[in-house]
Amino acid sequence: MVGSVNWNKIWMETMEDISWRRLHGNGNDFWDKRAKQLENQRKVNQDVSVETISKMGLGPKSTVIDIGAGTGALTIPIAKIAKSVTAIEPSSKMLDCLEQNAQSENLSNIRYVKKFWDDITPFEEMESHDVLIASHSLLMKDMKASLQKMDLLAKKRVYLITSANRNTGYYNELWKRLYEEEYKSSPGYVCLYNILYDMGICANVEISEVEYKQPFSSCEEAVNLWIENLRATSPEAKEIVREFISENIIVEDGYIFLKNRTKWATVWWETESAI
Repeated sequence: MVGSVNWNKIWMETMEDISWRRLHGNGNDFWDKRAKQLENQRKVNQDVSVETISKMGLGPKSTVIDIGAGTGALTIPIAKIAKSVTAIEPSSKMLDCLEQNAQSENLSNIRYVKKFWDDITPFEEMESHDVLIASHSLLMKDMKASLQKMDLLAKKRVYLITSANRNTGYYNELWKRLYEEEYKSSPGYVCLYNILYDMGICANVEISEVEYKQPFSSCEEAVNLWIENLRATSPEAKEIVREFISENIIVEDGYIFLKNRTKWATVWWETESAI
């Protein structure tokens, strides 16, 4: 029965206790420090980005909002297809990198908005667009309010992309070794789907298998990044991270990678104005 479970309350309570938020709060400093690394990931995973947007039916007349745009993993390839893209990203370093990428590609159809999605006011500072995308950026605490805003500002479709795995790859494995407990992640796409259902939105769900690479210039760089990611400050914790990296690092064509074969869920729907 609709309403018998308060899925948004479950989302909010879970988000308050996720392991990543316990370490990094709202993530502003974290993402500023990760801009260079995410830019390297963008470069080596461009085929994944192209495959992701190929299913969205975008064309030369499309206007798109990209929530949590980062350094442009989706924004850059979308801007090459669409009429315009509004990139919403709270990290200054990420936006700086995105702007540089756009300039290097001679793209002038991107608008940059340095804000959290929660702070966007519809129709005052953000007009409606044809398509709205949020890819691996669903860290909003009140998901129902966020989804209502997304649905309001999308003329045609909304696409939400998130992990479909019960665990979260390297975070989950390393967290258990370091802290001897399960890594607590965001509620996931099933909770997301049920919030939408209670809102009267019957969304589509597509599961895809993805191989995603995290490149490094050296094993030491990988070790240092994951030490910082998980605040592994003690000598014992650092050694655990070092051992884990040595077990999982891959050398391929002269490059050093951590590879993660994972599953993504794309939750999407057509908005009322499109029906």
